[in-house]
Amino acid sequence: MPEEYIYLGVAGWYDAVARSALKSRSSHRSASGFVRPGLCALLSAWAVVGGVIAPWLQRRLSLRALNTAEALAGALLLAAAALLIPSPLVAVPVALLLLLAPAANAAMFAVMLRSTPEEMRGRVNNTTGMVAMSLAAVAPLIAGLLVEHVSDAWAMGAFAATSAVAAVLYLTMPGLRPPQPPAATPG
Repeated sequence: MPEEYIYLGVAGWYDAVARSALKSRSSHRSASGFVRPGLCALLSAWAVVGGVIAPWLQRRLSLRALNTAEALAGALLLAAAALLIPSPLVAVPVALLLLLAPAANAAMFAVMLRSTPEEMRGRVNNTTGMVAMSLAAVAPLIAGLLVEHVSDAWAMGAFAATSAVAAVLYLTMPGLRPPQPPAATPG
């Protein structure tokens, strides 16, 4: 599912920003201890706001439109973060992305409920969650390698590309299209 690419992108972005800030503030070790908690607090606050506006978004957008919007916004906002990387303002694009995350996650869960037989839902939900969290666990390794061996901006760009891949998958996967009414049988 494309959701895993979103997890990889956001988790990788988070670690790339933290590593970049630690690298650029190497002479100020006392200030670098505030980078990760500060990012976490900002992103958590925006995710809560996203949870509050999720019902409003879900009433106005289809499941496919909502998830595609999240993935496209992810690609654009993570690319914007790549341009802002030396600045503390780098957190703003991803905070904006997290406004869509709660509504998009609920939409993906609705797609899973609609398309999975009842006796398989637990297995499908757990497998999807396991893959998503596994990619989120690998993201710090990818981010660290990219930040150290390429550059901060390239690391951001790589995670923007994962969101772009998710957008393409959202647009092309048949399971995300609205259900078609059964065809009328002649007779």
